[in-house]
Amino acid sequence: MKADSDDIERSTSGTKTRFYLNIVLCISLLVLLVIFLSLMYLNRKPLYPNLNLMDLNRKPSPPDLSLCTHLEINYTPSLKVHLLPPFGMDADFLSADENKEVQSLEKIIINDKKSIKTLARAISSGSFQESIQDTSPFGNAFNTYINCYQNDERIALISRYDVDSIVVDGKIRFSYKKDLPYLFYLAPESIRPFIFRIICGRKLLGLYEVISLAKEYQTDNNYPASNRWCDIILQDRSDYDIGATKRMRECLKCPTVRKGKCTYAMNPNCEPNSPPDMVLLFETKSGWNKHGGPKLFTFDNHEPKGGCVLLNDGTVKFVRTKEELRQLRWE
Repeated sequence: MKADSDDIERSTSGTKTRFYLNIVLCISLLVLLVIFLSLMYLNRKPLYPNLNLMDLNRKPSPPDLSLCTHLEINYTPSLKVHLLPPFGMDADFLSADENKEVQSLEKIIINDKKSIKTLARAISSGSFQESIQDTSPFGNAFNTYINCYQNDERIALISRYDVDSIVVDGKIRFSYKKDLPYLFYLAPESIRPFIFRIICGRKLLGLYEVISLAKEYQTDNNYPASNRWCDIILQDRSDYDIGATKRMRECLKCPTVRKGKCTYAMNPNCEPNSPPDMVLLFETKSGWNKHGGPKLFTFDNHEPKGGCVLLNDGTVKFVRTKEELRQLRWE
């Protein structure tokens, strides 16, 4: 009987020991799991480097794009809508093939290191402006947003990109004293010629508005004097602010030409009451206050060869051949 009692006692003791060991093991596993998850949390790679939203004592910094290997620039509702203005461009401004290529692009991929570095440097100069709650950053009717990747991993999302501000992940807005790079200038070589042509045409449309406004301040209600037209419209802008003057200077140059002050000339024969199809402004070599006729026209600012002209009714055409140039109304 005593032997049986000892066996029972040893069995009970063994059961208790195993029970406590199991408890210790479970607690140890739980502690290890907590430690593992904590390390995973602390060592996680932030979606937006340098953006610490939990630190209330410090303002968040713009996303760091220096590690990006490629950028994916998206446009809503489409790239073509962002490129082509709703009016003012002649139907043949882009050829059928060029128009088809532009329409086929849903987004622009940038993997050029120099272009990425340029954008990264500009983005890093931003200052925190405000916290917002944009629950649908991609639902805007007209928007530009950028997915930034390091190899296959997205490390930043700029949900809105404007000339003077960006929004990160629909939550943080950063502002910029200096205008951000125009993203179209970073586009791949294959579509850059078409984009530059469209930008050039848009600049002429902008000049048409400025010249039309300037004529209202002329005593004879005419266009600015052709021998001073650049000076006059620039002076009009300087009456507003320095920023307006800077933007006007940029508007006076085709995006393909880096040197010089102005790449457009005025036709002195064109007046507000001239026929709608008469040439008002046209592309030329770099200069200032240039004016004259077709002899000043250049085909060399674009590739494929050609040049933009602005007609008196506000239409912009792209002239590809000397024959097309001769067919234009100059007087």
